[in-house]
Amino acid sequence: MPSVQHTQTQNVNELCMPEPILSDWEKSNHLFGLHSLEIEVYILRHGRSLAMEADLIVSDPINGLRPEFGLAPMGIDEVRHTMEAAKAAGILDQNTIIVSSPFLRTVESAAIAAEILGVDSIQTDDRLRERGFGERELQRASSGYDEVHKLDYLDPRHTTFGVESLCATQDRASSFFAEMNQTLPLKHPHTRPLRLLAVLHGDIGFVSSLAFAKTAAEDTSAAARLKTAELRKLEL
Repeated sequence: MPSVQHTQTQNVNELCMPEPILSDWEKSNHLFGLHSLEIEVYILRHGRSLAMEADLIVSDPINGLRPEFGLAPMGIDEVRHTMEAAKAAGILDQNTIIVSSPFLRTVESAAIAAEILGVDSIQTDDRLRERGFGERELQRASSGYDEVHKLDYLDPRHTTFGVESLCATQDRASSFFAEMNQTLPLKHPHTRPLRLLAVLHGDIGFVSSLAFAKTAAEDTSAAARLKTAELRKLEL
Protein backbone atom coordinates (compact mmCIF):
# COMPACT_ATOMS: atom_id res chain seq x y z
CA MET A 1 0.00 0.00 0.00
CA PRO A 2 1.55 3.31 -1.00
CA SER A 3 2.34 5.82 1.73
CA VAL A 4 -0.06 8.66 2.12
CA GLN A 5 1.25 12.19 2.56
CA HIS A 6 -0.99 14.72 4.21
CA THR A 7 -0.55 18.40 3.57
CA GLN A 8 -1.97 20.72 6.23
CA THR A 9 -3.87 23.59 4.66
CA GLN A 10 -4.82 26.83 6.28
CA ASN A 11 -8.41 27.46 7.16
CA VAL A 12 -9.99 29.58 4.44
CA ASN A 13 -11.19 32.02 7.09
CA GLU A 14 -7.62 32.48 8.33
CA LEU A 15 -6.45 33.21 4.80
CA CYS A 16 -9.10 35.84 4.37
CA MET A 17 -8.59 37.54 7.72
CA PRO A 18 -7.11 41.03 7.31
CA GLU A 19 -4.02 42.16 9.17
CA PRO A 20 -4.92 43.97 12.39
CA ILE A 21 -5.19 47.70 11.93
CA LEU A 22 -2.97 49.53 14.40
CA SER A 23 -4.01 52.87 15.82
CA ASP A 24 -1.71 55.90 15.70
CA TRP A 25 -1.07 55.29 19.40
CA GLU A 26 0.03 51.69 18.82
CA LYS A 27 2.11 52.65 15.79
CA SER A 28 4.04 55.14 17.92
CA ASN A 29 5.15 52.37 20.31
CA HIS A 30 8.44 50.77 19.19
CA LEU A 31 8.03 48.10 21.88
CA PHE A 32 4.66 46.96 20.59
CA GLY A 33 5.99 43.87 18.80
CA LEU A 34 8.44 42.82 21.54
CA HIS A 35 7.56 40.06 24.00
CA SER A 36 10.77 39.91 26.05
CA LEU A 37 13.82 42.04 26.88
CA GLU A 38 17.54 41.36 26.81
CA ILE A 39 18.13 43.95 29.55
CA GLU A 40 16.56 45.03 32.84
CA VAL A 41 15.07 48.50 32.58
CA TYR A 42 14.66 50.96 35.45
CA ILE A 43 13.51 54.55 35.26
CA LEU A 44 14.16 57.28 37.80
CA ARG A 45 12.28 60.54 37.83
CA HIS A 46 14.46 63.48 38.81
CA GLY A 47 14.20 64.86 42.33
CA ARG A 48 12.19 67.93 43.26
CA SER A 49 13.47 70.80 41.14
CA LEU A 50 13.78 74.55 41.54
CA ALA A 51 11.23 74.90 38.72
CA MET A 52 8.75 72.92 40.81
CA GLU A 53 9.33 75.16 43.79
CA ALA A 54 8.68 78.17 41.56
CA ASP A 55 5.55 76.45 40.13
CA LEU A 56 6.87 76.75 36.58
CA ILE A 57 6.68 74.48 33.55
CA VAL A 58 10.21 74.11 32.14
CA SER A 59 10.13 71.91 29.04
CA ASP A 60 12.17 73.83 26.47
CA PRO A 61 15.73 72.42 26.25
CA ILE A 62 17.17 75.95 26.36
CA ASN A 63 15.47 76.65 29.67
CA GLY A 64 16.09 73.13 30.94
CA LEU A 65 19.85 73.75 30.93
CA ARG A 66 19.66 77.01 32.92
CA PRO A 67 21.28 76.83 36.39
CA GLU A 68 18.20 78.26 38.10
CA PHE A 69 16.21 75.17 37.03
CA GLY A 70 18.33 72.41 38.52
CA LEU A 71 17.55 70.35 41.62
CA ALA A 72 16.23 71.91 44.79
CA PRO A 73 17.98 70.90 48.06
CA MET A 74 15.01 68.66 48.85
CA GLY A 75 15.39 67.01 45.43
CA ILE A 76 19.04 66.20 46.09
CA ASP A 77 18.06 64.48 49.34
CA GLU A 78 15.22 62.60 47.60
CA VAL A 79 17.46 61.15 44.90
CA ARG A 80 20.17 60.25 47.40
CA HIS A 81 17.66 58.42 49.60
CA THR A 82 16.20 56.49 46.63
CA MET A 83 19.56 55.43 45.26
CA GLU A 84 21.02 54.45 48.62
CA ALA A 85 17.98 52.22 49.18
CA ALA A 86 18.32 50.70 45.68
CA LYS A 87 22.00 49.96 46.26
CA ALA A 88 21.40 48.45 49.70
CA ALA A 89 18.66 46.21 48.27
CA GLY A 90 20.95 45.03 45.46
CA ILE A 91 18.61 46.40 42.80
CA LEU A 92 21.31 48.49 41.08
CA ASP A 93 25.11 48.34 41.28
CA GLN A 94 28.34 49.65 39.76
CA ASN A 95 27.67 47.85 36.47
CA THR A 96 24.46 49.79 35.84
CA ILE A 97 24.33 51.75 32.57
CA ILE A 98 23.02 55.25 33.36
CA VAL A 99 21.47 57.34 30.60
CA SER A 100 19.88 60.71 31.36
CA SER A 101 17.81 63.42 29.77
CA PRO A 102 20.15 66.36 29.03
CA PHE A 103 18.15 68.74 31.26
CA LEU A 104 20.06 70.00 34.29
CA ARG A 105 17.65 68.54 36.86
CA THR A 106 17.98 65.06 35.37
CA VAL A 107 21.75 65.24 34.84
CA GLU A 108 22.19 66.29 38.47
CA SER A 109 19.97 63.38 39.55
CA ALA A 110 21.96 60.97 37.35
CA ALA A 111 25.24 62.26 38.81
CA ILE A 112 24.00 61.49 42.33
CA ALA A 113 22.96 58.01 41.23
CA ALA A 114 26.37 57.40 39.63
CA GLU A 115 28.20 58.59 42.74
CA ILE A 116 26.24 56.31 45.06
CA LEU A 117 26.39 53.25 42.79
CA GLY A 118 30.07 53.76 41.89
CA VAL A 119 29.38 54.15 38.18
CA ASP A 120 32.22 55.92 36.35
CA SER A 121 30.22 57.86 33.78
CA ILE A 122 26.75 58.78 32.59
CA GLN A 123 25.41 59.33 29.09
CA THR A 124 22.68 61.67 27.89
CA ASP A 125 20.09 61.06 25.21
CA ASP A 126 17.78 63.73 23.84
CA ARG A 127 14.93 61.23 23.51
CA LEU A 128 14.58 61.28 27.31
CA ARG A 129 14.09 65.06 27.47
CA GLU A 130 10.96 66.59 28.97
CA ARG A 131 7.80 66.56 26.91
CA GLY A 132 7.38 69.87 25.08
CA PHE A 133 4.58 72.00 26.55
CA GLY A 134 4.53 74.68 23.87
CA GLU A 135 2.71 77.85 24.89
CA ARG A 136 2.59 76.69 28.50
CA GLU A 137 6.38 77.09 28.83
CA LEU A 138 7.35 79.07 31.97
CA GLN A 139 3.69 79.29 33.01
CA ARG A 140 2.12 77.94 36.19
CA ALA A 141 2.69 74.22 36.52
CA SER A 142 -0.13 73.74 39.04
CA SER A 143 -2.75 74.50 36.39
CA GLY A 144 -0.90 74.02 33.08
CA TYR A 145 -0.09 70.32 33.47
CA ASP A 146 -3.62 69.34 34.46
CA GLU A 147 -5.05 71.32 31.56
CA VAL A 148 -2.93 69.39 29.05
CA HIS A 149 -3.31 66.01 30.74
CA LYS A 150 -7.11 66.18 30.61
CA LEU A 151 -6.87 66.63 26.84
CA ASP A 152 -4.40 63.73 26.61
CA TYR A 153 -7.04 61.35 27.92
CA LEU A 154 -9.41 62.43 25.15
CA ASP A 155 -6.91 62.19 22.28
CA PRO A 156 -3.23 61.10 22.50
CA ARG A 157 -2.61 62.87 19.18
CA HIS A 158 -3.63 66.36 20.32
CA THR A 159 -1.19 69.26 20.09
CA THR A 160 -3.35 71.92 21.74
CA PHE A 161 -1.32 74.96 22.88
CA GLY A 162 1.52 73.68 20.70
CA VAL A 163 2.32 70.80 23.09
CA GLU A 164 4.10 67.65 21.99
CA SER A 165 1.46 64.96 21.56
CA LEU A 166 1.46 61.79 23.64
CA CYS A 167 1.97 59.82 20.42
CA ALA A 168 5.10 61.83 19.54
CA THR A 169 6.37 61.50 23.11
CA GLN A 170 5.82 57.76 23.12
CA ASP A 171 7.51 57.45 19.71
CA ARG A 172 10.82 58.90 20.88
CA ALA A 173 10.76 57.36 24.37
CA SER A 174 9.96 53.85 23.17
CA SER A 175 12.51 54.11 20.35
CA PHE A 176 15.19 54.82 22.96
CA PHE A 177 14.35 51.72 25.00
CA ALA A 178 14.01 49.52 21.91
CA GLU A 179 17.44 50.65 20.74
CA MET A 180 19.03 50.13 24.16
CA ASN A 181 17.58 46.62 24.32
CA GLN A 182 19.22 45.84 20.98
CA THR A 183 22.60 47.56 21.35
CA LEU A 184 23.59 47.31 25.02
CA PRO A 185 23.98 43.49 25.03
CA LEU A 186 26.37 43.84 22.07
CA LYS A 187 28.42 46.54 23.81
CA HIS A 188 28.54 44.69 27.14
CA PRO A 189 28.55 40.97 26.23
CA HIS A 190 30.02 39.83 29.56
CA THR A 191 27.79 41.83 31.91
CA ARG A 192 24.79 39.88 33.17
CA PRO A 193 22.32 40.88 34.36
CA LEU A 194 22.58 44.01 32.24
CA ARG A 195 20.72 46.87 33.89
CA LEU A 196 19.76 50.21 32.37
CA LEU A 197 18.81 53.19 34.52
CA ALA A 198 17.09 55.95 32.51
CA VAL A 199 16.85 59.25 34.39
CA LEU A 200 13.96 61.27 33.03
CA HIS A 201 10.92 63.47 33.67
CA GLY A 202 7.36 62.99 34.84
CA ASP A 203 5.56 62.83 31.49
CA ILE A 204 8.30 60.82 29.81
CA GLY A 205 8.28 58.34 32.68
CA PHE A 206 4.49 58.11 32.48
CA VAL A 207 4.50 57.52 28.73
CA SER A 208 7.37 55.02 28.99
CA SER A 209 5.33 53.05 31.53
CA LEU A 210 2.40 53.03 29.09
CA ALA A 211 4.65 51.86 26.25
CA PHE A 212 6.03 48.91 28.22
CA ALA A 213 2.55 47.92 29.40
CA LYS A 214 1.23 48.40 25.83
CA THR A 215 -1.67 50.26 27.36
CA ALA A 216 -4.49 51.23 25.02
CA ALA A 217 -4.90 54.95 24.41
CA GLU A 218 -8.34 54.98 26.03
CA ASP A 219 -6.89 53.48 29.23
CA THR A 220 -4.07 55.99 29.79
CA SER A 221 -5.94 57.77 32.59
CA ALA A 222 -5.56 54.67 34.76
CA ALA A 223 -1.75 54.61 34.68
CA ALA A 224 0.22 55.80 37.71
CA ARG A 225 2.47 58.82 37.35
CA LEU A 226 5.90 58.82 38.95
CA LYS A 227 6.58 60.83 42.08
CA THR A 228 9.80 62.85 42.27
CA ALA A 229 12.86 60.60 42.71
CA GLU A 230 10.71 57.50 42.25
CA LEU A 231 12.50 54.42 40.91
CA ARG A 232 10.41 52.04 38.81
CA LYS A 233 11.23 48.81 37.00
CA LEU A 234 9.64 48.51 33.56
CA GLU A 235 8.75 45.11 32.14
CA LEU A 236 6.88 43.93 29.07
